[in-house]
This record gives sequence, C-alpha cells and structure tokens, in this order.
Amino acid sequence: LLRRITSRMSVEFVKHPLIREGVIESRSYQERIASACLDGNTLVCLPTGLGKTVVAALVAAERLRLHPNKKAVVLAPTRPLVLQHYKAFSNFMRLDPLEIAALTGDTPPEERIDFWGKRMIFSTPQVFMNDLISGRVNIGDVSLLVFDEAHRAVGDYAYAFIAERYSQEPDALILGLTASPGSSKAAIQEVCRNLSIRNVEARSASSRDVKPYVSGIRVEWKRVELPPVFHQVKGFFGDFLRDRLK
Repeated sequence: LLRRITSRMSVEFVKHPLIREGVIESRSYQERIASACLDGNTLVCLPTGLGKTVVAALVAAERLRLHPNKKAVVLAPTRPLVLQHYKAFSNFMRLDPLEIAALTGDTPPEERIDFWGKRMIFSTPQVFMNDLISGRVNIGDVSLLVFDEAHRAVGDYAYAFIAERYSQEPDALILGLTASPGSSKAAIQEVCRNLSIRNVEARSASSRDVKPYVSGIRVEWKRVELPPVFHQVKGFFGDFLRDRLK
C-alpha cells in the first residue's frame, strides 16, 4: 500500500492513509524492511540514526489499516524512551490525538484501564506486564507489539513474558528494534527465541540500499589523558577484584 509523493523540492515522501503527508521521507531500505516485517515476527537491527522508529511507524500504520478494530502497542524500557516514541508517532501518524496514549508507572493502575482502549499505546514493559496479569489489557486486541531495545529480552526481563503470552494470539505480529542485538550468535538467538522471532532485517551505514541516504562521516581519534583521580579509582577497583579472586 505504500506509495510515494514528490514535493516541490523533489524530495519523495511516504503516502499512506494513516501517515501524515510530507512527514516521512521515502527511503527504499526502510520501506523494504517494513514490508518484510509485515510478513512475520521480525528483529530489525539498524544503527542509531537510520530510522528504526520510522520502520515501526510504517508497520504500525499498515497493521492499524488492516485491523481497524485493534490497537498497536510500543514498549520501551524507560519513561523518557516511552515519551520520545509517543512524540515521534504523534507527529507521524494520522490519528486523532485522543487515540494515542503514553503509559508509565506515573499513571495510577485504576486510571490505566481507559487508556488501553486507544488505538496506539506507548508503555514501559513493567506497566504492560502488570496490566496484562491483572486483566486490564486484552492482549487479543493488539494487532502489533513493538519491542524497542529488543536486546533486553534476555533472562527474566518482562519482554520475554509478554512476547510468550502475545505470540499465542492467532493474528499476533511482533517487531523488535535494536541498534546492538548482541555480542555473540548465542545472545542474538536468545533474543529471537524469547521474542518468538523468525526473521532478522539488518543494515549498516555501508549497506548498498542505505548508502544513498548516508552522507560521508569523517572520524578523527583523539587520545585523552585520564585525570589522576581516575587512575586512583581504577587502582582501588583493581585491588578489590584481586582480593576477591584470591
């Protein structure tokens, strides 16, 4: 459904019934990744600045179009990130402001029931998990569940519990977003397993379809001498660790 319109400056923008015109610049790699995400649970690995949020917005817009009676939920690990996504999506999406809500621990539980009726909700995983357990959230009404900072889905972190419950729904679609999926194959596999993810879409600044949108970056390394107090603290930590190891 994604199409493009051209502005007077010859910059192309995404056109979609639920995306504001002239807001999201059309980038082929973002559209290809979004299209792949609509086919199944996907982990999107993009360096900071290449548009993970834009990809999530494109996927959310299409899922809301396909399932007008359901909602999209974006989870982020901290309150600032939740509010950041809320602000970005409010700018991207062609939705009534009353249909979008942000939920954190600052919102009392008894007030959160009404918020879960919105079309787009942004929340911390702890709030979502607590409301899921208490029955304030009907997870069957969710057409898309986005896990930002998806690499946190290890151990007993709330992401794994939520994904396990949601993946049992017949129309579930999971989207994981991360700039650093893990330092080893095993770590990445654990994240994918905990989020019920089967597909991975990864790009870097040097990827063929990304290069046209990334201007050249010159890196200059400067060696900085640590202040004496830093060396002193480092010495204390070293002594402590040596004592423990003995």
